[in-house]
Amino acid sequence: MNEESAREGFVGYVGEEIFGVKWRNWKMLTKAYEDASGLNPKLSYGLPAFYNLYKDPEEKHPWVPENAGHFWVRWPMADIMGEHLKSLQTEPPIKPGTPDPYVPENKN
Repeated sequence: MNEESAREGFVGYVGEEIFGVKWRNWKMLTKAYEDASGLNPKLSYGLPAFYNLYKDPEEKHPWVPENAGHFWVRWPMADIMGEHLKSLQTEPPIKPGTPDPYVPENKN
């Protein structure tokens, strides 16, 4: 068993919705809730919020000028998102309410 994951990033969901991507020490969010409770209105960003998790681990300052020099991170994040969306075409998400244990359809 490996101590470390082979993945450098992943797509982040809240419920059934994609909210962003994490790659290395960066997080990009396209949606968020007004507060951590998840009960208040959801916000959608026209420009994604970028967080350097080393410098801003509480994710309080997404649009600081310092982050602007690192917007290149959107390219590896876009690759992760693209691969994920492509995988959903071949293996769609399991629908809510599906009996457990889930048995996939036979694709032969």
